[in-house]
Amino acid sequence: MGGASRVVMLGAFLSCPLSSAAQLGSIVRVSGDEPALHHAEPHVSIEPGSHSHLLAASIAFPDSLPHRVDAFSSVDGGRTWERSRLPMPEGVAARSYIDPWTAVAPDGTEYVSVLARADAESRKAVPWVFVRAPGAEGWQHLVTIDSPGRGSFDQPKIGVRPATGELVMSVQRNGRRTERDHYTQALSVATIDPADPAAVALEHVAENNVEKNSMNVVALPDGTVLTGYYEWLRMGGSERLGLLWTLLVADTAAAPNLTTSENGMGMGWLAADPRESADRLYMVFVRGGELVVGGADGGGERWSEPVAVATVPDGQFVISAAAVDGAGRIGVVWTTPMPSPEGQVCHATWFSGSEDEGANFSAPVMLEGAPGCLTVPGTATLLAMSGEYWNTNESYARGGEYLGLVGFPEGGFYAVWTEAVDDVTQILGRRVRY
Repeated sequence: MGGASRVVMLGAFLSCPLSSAAQLGSIVRVSGDEPALHHAEPHVSIEPGSHSHLLAASIAFPDSLPHRVDAFSSVDGGRTWERSRLPMPEGVAARSYIDPWTAVAPDGTEYVSVLARADAESRKAVPWVFVRAPGAEGWQHLVTIDSPGRGSFDQPKIGVRPATGELVMSVQRNGRRTERDHYTQALSVATIDPADPAAVALEHVAENNVEKNSMNVVALPDGTVLTGYYEWLRMGGSERLGLLWTLLVADTAAAPNLTTSENGMGMGWLAADPRESADRLYMVFVRGGELVVGGADGGGERWSEPVAVATVPDGQFVISAAAVDGAGRIGVVWTTPMPSPEGQVCHATWFSGSEDEGANFSAPVMLEGAPGCLTVPGTATLLAMSGEYWNTNESYARGGEYLGLVGFPEGGFYAVWTEAVDDVTQILGRRVRY
């Protein structure tokens, strides 16, 4: 892989007035056909150029193992959803699917990636990719991504290269634990040709260091595919002191350059303007108690001063996502912990948008109308079913580490997130317009 990497330059916070308010559509229970089943970590994609074809996926937790990932397809812009279950091919162990991610090709072909056990005896986890052709009823296993060694993979994220239909995957590889009891992680990018998936090319773009985490994959209007990673900086104990960010051209990355940002908790998210006349890229991330958005030219070389979208609880892990619609508006969704009555864990999911390339953002609105709360018994049930993959951290009671947002070509957005409904974590969806 030759060429130079793109560098994310993150500047200081710039305070700006707010943009106009958003209008919310009806809340849709995406996973409502199984109201007693816990769900978590939803992601959503839209067919490029489509006004109606959405694909979502989430973990589903039956009363007993195995865990599974279910896909949800909509052909009416998110008003209704149809569930389908990803198959478990022979050889995948009982505690299997987590970390779902989705992508839709320009021809309507749907893809879901998951993290799965390599075999029944091993603790190693590897990415699997499933495919469903337009009009097909069931999902087919497309490819398994693996490389020699015992280290597990983590957080695979996929996107489609529009010009060729190839899949691009950004994935991290966990290595040995350090003396501070942290995993070392390498960052890899895989290119998958659906016509010849066995010839997958897995390229290491960042060697092992302490806690590198993969970012999502975005396609620019000229066909360039971008991904990246962020790296936690630590100094003594487990205190997180800052982040290193790198943006990579997915097929030409080499010797990544790094820049630092101030202290932040939460995963970064990339979003690209889909308009052919545009050359804009955005990143949402948390820094010093604020959720901020930085904007850049499409190559990611010249970044504006990041603008604060909202204040978030300092030191708390914040889940966020971003998208750009066909009018060039930016949408941001995020989840934050909320004051909780005794015996409950509460959170809220928010939306804010910008109509002027990130110079101003609208006042945040709560997508569900009121904070969602999961009782301690409900939390205990969820944690017991999820087993070793989850822990007692309250962020997992809020639905894990993902939520999703897409932009429509005619304007507006669709968000999916996890919410407690009757003490069961369900996937909700809602359309947002200006």
